[in-house]
Amino acid sequence: MHKIERKYEINILHDYEGAEGAGHQAIAFETKDGKLRYFSRDGVQNENNYNTYGEPEFTDLTFESIAEIQNYYTTEVSQGKLYDQVDVYKATRAQIERGIQYAKNAVKTNYNILWNNCSSLVERALMNTYGGKIYSGMAIPNLNLTINRGIFYKYYDRTYKIQ
Repeated sequence: MHKIERKYEINILHDYEGAEGAGHQAIAFETKDGKLRYFSRDGVQNENNYNTYGEPEFTDLTFESIAEIQNYYTTEVSQGKLYDQVDVYKATRAQIERGIQYAKNAVKTNYNILWNNCSSLVERALMNTYGGKIYSGMAIPNLNLTINRGIFYKYYDRTYKIQ
């Protein structure tokens, strides 16, 4: 008898008004125990260069739920601004582990507002999760949200708004 492998969730969180209207994205992988491993590249530590490049501010935490991430994001990161929506993708356990391993290392790399920002972290984590060529072009969160749905349409499950 053929055993059907359980699918886990990858959640792409999106804030349309983040980063002065360019948008902000983060990624949360469902772990074996049902928690969410959340990664976000949040900008730079040194604001003397207009927040465009440098040593990153980043988040690598585990949460119980999207609601808990939302609470953290509004109190610790964005001073009250909420994520607007979540895109949910499905993946196997092995795919999830590849994505987590990539994000765990990549989130710590130097920030660059055009080439290595929050959206590039999400997009490259998805590419590592599912396999495929790593995109190295410019990443604009509000644009990449739609692009990712097209690239990873086989794995895309649903979108829902967060209140």
